[in-house]
Amino acid sequence: MAANFKTFVKILPEKADNWQNYCICIACRDVNGCPNALLQKFPFKTERVRNHLKKCQHFKNKYPEIFFELFASETKRMEINEFDENIVSSKRLRRESTGSVHSAITSISLRSSNNSSVGTLDSFITRPLAT
Repeated sequence: MAANFKTFVKILPEKADNWQNYCICIACRDVNGCPNALLQKFPFKTERVRNHLKKCQHFKNKYPEIFFELFASETKRMEINEFDENIVSSKRLRRESTGSVHSAITSISLRSSNNSSVGTLDSFITRPLAT
């Protein structure tokens, strides 16, 4: 898959590790110049190249059609995920708030049950552990 992104990056002779070289974004190099682009070099790995191109405003401006083809489905998924996170956080708030009410009710019922006669299940709660 890195071959798909090879046309958008320039692979440098400098090694990132024993196997991969560093690369720079061609769109960043064209806009900022080569010395500034070299300050933003990254390893030539599919996920690193993809991540840079997805976030790169210069790439988006220079190749809008290609950007849309490569990342349109991901941007839609990100928007859906943001919406889902809002739903989850509101559900979490409701669950936490109802959980605190539940714990308050439980503590009240335990106090009232300690005052009355001990039931069969309550005896297991209050009985000390065997040694």
